[in-house]
Amino acid sequence: MSKKQAKSKPTKITYSRDWEGPSGTIYYFNIEFEDGTVGQFGTTKRDQTKFTEGQETVYSAELKNPDSDRAYYKIDTVNEEYTGRGGGGKMSPEVDRSILANVCLDCAMNVVHGLSIENTVDPDLKSLHALADKFYHFVDTFAGSDKQRRITTQARLKQVTSEFITLPSLEIKSSDDILEYVKTEVEYVENKMRGGAI
Repeated sequence: MSKKQAKSKPTKITYSRDWEGPSGTIYYFNIEFEDGTVGQFGTTKRDQTKFTEGQETVYSAELKNPDSDRAYYKIDTVNEEYTGRGGGGKMSPEVDRSILANVCLDCAMNVVHGLSIENTVDPDLKSLHALADKFYHFVDTFAGSDKQRRITTQARLKQVTSEFITLPSLEIKSSDDILEYVKTEVEYVENKMRGGAI
């Protein structure tokens, strides 16, 4: 499976379709970049905010179904400092906090759908923001200023709230359950980074 990371500007974004999944509706968009990459990405928002036409961004492109006539690139955002050829400056604290806040809001919404608690979200969004704040505080305290751990923790938080939460065998019922699984996943990744046994 081929995966690349690059920095470029989206030149065209068009809505493609939607899919009703176990955690709610996923909206898919076709995207074209200035560097020639063409692919598709999914989001829980019909009015997507992942990518903006004309705004340079770091993205990943993973080739799916490479041996079939249905091959395509799955596009996603990359929440880390760009280190590819051509360089790129260090992210400011403001940008880092903004990225983390966006990730936590998305994860909070994943939980609402994953646990089927849509009726607990009030019009003022205070309950949703409170859950996002809990995730934000967790990443901030658990990862601290360790850049790699912050990246890993955010990635695992996204996975647990969007995928693990739908697995009945894990019996995820609360945000505390979610954070315990995030810790377990981060420890697994960090063990592999240190050359831990397979």
